[in-house]
Amino acid sequence: MAYHSPDVTLHYPYLRRMSWAQITAAAEDAEIHHDYARALILWQHAYHAATLTLNKNLAVAKIDFCIKRIRMHEQMSRIIRKTGTDEILFRLSKHQHLYEKKKTKEG
Repeated sequence: MAYHSPDVTLHYPYLRRMSWAQITAAAEDAEIHHDYARALILWQHAYHAATLTLNKNLAVAKIDFCIKRIRMHEQMSRIIRKTGTDEILFRLSKHQHLYEKKKTKEG
């Protein structure tokens, strides 16, 4: 995993003044707005600020989630650059059609 050093507050001094609840609320807000890079930094700080194992586990899960989302976004960007938009839309619609077909068979 891409963890920052424990003193990530050197680059983000405002984090020192934030409580666990404020940090996690800011991280969740960043996730809602699909700003996974910011959310990742906040969750990494939350991990180092956490005192309870439960909070550390939550932070680790959220860090993994943000890393996966960032990688997924990078992969989609590469696909878009390599292929045309029409081809991507066709692929997505084809996968949606197959998903719907499978769903109706099971249901």
